[in-house]
Amino acid sequence: MAEDSTAWFDRGEYLLSIGRYSEALDAYEKAFQDGYNKARALNGKGHAFYMLGRPEEAIGCFDLSVEEGGPEDASAWHGLGDALTCLGRFDEAEKAYANAIEINPEFGLPWIEQEVEADPLDSEAWGYKALILYSTGRCDAAVDAYSWAVEADPENTMAWQSKGDALLTLGRAEEALRCYERATQMAPKDPYAWGSQGDALFRLNRYSEALEAYGAALEADSGYILAWIGKGSALRSLGEGAKALKCFEIALDSNPEYAPAWYFRGLAQRDLMRYEDAIGSFQNALEIAPKYTEIWKNQGFCLYSLGRYEEALRCYEKALELDMLDADAWYNKGLMLRTLERLDESEEAFLMALHLKGMD
Repeated sequence: MAEDSTAWFDRGEYLLSIGRYSEALDAYEKAFQDGYNKARALNGKGHAFYMLGRPEEAIGCFDLSVEEGGPEDASAWHGLGDALTCLGRFDEAEKAYANAIEINPEFGLPWIEQEVEADPLDSEAWGYKALILYSTGRCDAAVDAYSWAVEADPENTMAWQSKGDALLTLGRAEEALRCYERATQMAPKDPYAWGSQGDALFRLNRYSEALEAYGAALEADSGYILAWIGKGSALRSLGEGAKALKCFEIALDSNPEYAPAWYFRGLAQRDLMRYEDAIGSFQNALEIAPKYTEIWKNQGFCLYSLGRYEEALRCYEKALELDMLDADAWYNKGLMLRTLERLDESEEAFLMALHLKGMD
């Protein structure tokens, strides 16, 4: 049994390294069930979930990995940091990265700077330096480091891919697209590269091309949840609401605890004027992610469309509790108050919205 579990774990490592993330996840799970080292198997599962665009499940695995293996597992802490960063939980991510670096200096910039100085043509070292910079929010510096990485090794697919990620984070979608195109040329079966190319095309409002890229990602890995979300979003932008809804429902079939899938499902139902259904989807999203202002605002819109003005008002007030500088929420609060004939309060809300718009 122990030999079988080791074989499954080794298979998971191999599948992860070649981008077959769904199969890697299955292999790590079999290793875990067959009695392999729990911490390492959970760590592997965490990395597979992360690469599948399922950061919440990745966090669960990395947390359990640290718990099983003790707090001295730098790899699990670093993976946890990546997953938390993906969800925008930057303060928690920073602590996780700090733990990783404290345990293993190889996870930190000081060590990698020495490597780069020792060999300026070490593409992997430049890539690792860039990863640390990107993970800690220093995207401009990360782009520079990734540029050195691909100059040292033009065939470094991961560096091209990651440079694109940093550029996209900076809003430089055209440049990011060129990086992703290079990555897909070198790794035509990599779902993440195709999905990222779709994201860049979507940012550029090239929705039909984005749809093709997301399709290529799903052809490579039909379980890639972020590609289903991307495909659905592209279809929404092309006015294909019913088709978009199907994509979001497939994403939910893969992971019913993924709040963005519920949110986008609600948007598609709202587009189709299925307001009651949309409210149900938004409510499910809020149960998972109650601090996401856009969900509250969209739920407010649907309630307003159904004539449920008091409930809509509470949604906009909840959004403002989370972000008092949201001009749209203030404006919509004003509309609700005016509809409810609370005119003095309505005027105050509209004035606040105008003030915030003037600050843009």
